[in-house]
Formats: sequence, structure tokens, C-alpha cells
Amino acid sequence: SSSKCTFAAADPAVLKILERVFADPTIIKAGVGIDNDALEVYRWSRTIMPQQSRSAAEDCSLWEMKSRFDIACVTVSDDDENGRQIGLREVTAKVLGANLFKSKRITMSNWCNRELSHEQMEY
Repeated sequence: SSSKCTFAAADPAVLKILERVFADPTIIKAGVGIDNDALEVYRWSRTIMPQQSRSAAEDCSLWEMKSRFDIACVTVSDDDENGRQIGLREVTAKVLGANLFKSKRITMSNWCNRELSHEQMEY
């Protein structure tokens, strides 16, 4: 979500597949902070489908990500009074017992490249 990819040159068939996956309620989309990602996807879909070419019904269903599950919620304890949202690093530590190396250089790198770097794939 922090990386702003542009898919203007993407194959329309690929975009249609992604749209179907996001809209399919039988496919659970899981992640940490996934509601934020869903909002970014919705906002992005508004930019690829100009307002004058869409109906009111289409406007309501632009790339809506259905059946989302934020895995961070399974790691929040009942006694956590502040209800803060935890990140991927903390989820990884609590669920897997592993340390996630998360440098800004990698997390903020260009994720739009067709070929990801070794560090991006490792992350």
C-alpha cells in the first residue's frame, strides 16, 4: 500500500482476473492491515475507470475486496486495552516465533518491477 504502482500498461486480461479475485467472496484475502490495502485498491480502481464511463452501480463496486481477514486480530490479547493495530513484524514474532528483518529500504522499494530483487523476495 505504500508503493504506488501504475498498471496503465498492464494487460487488460490480467486486470480482469485481479478484479474477479478481489470481488469473489469465496476467496479469502488475508494479510496484516488488509483493510488499508483494500481501501488503496478501491481508490486506485477509481483512477483506472473514468467516472463518465461508469454507472452508479459500477461506482459502488469498483474493485471491492470482499472476504478480507486481518491476521493481526488473532494475535491481539484481550487485556490489550489500547486496541492498537499491530504490524507484520509483531505478528511474525507472535505467530511464528521468528524475527522479521524489515528495513525501510526494502519495504519502501519499488514493488512494481516485474522482477523483484532477492531482498524483496526474501522479505
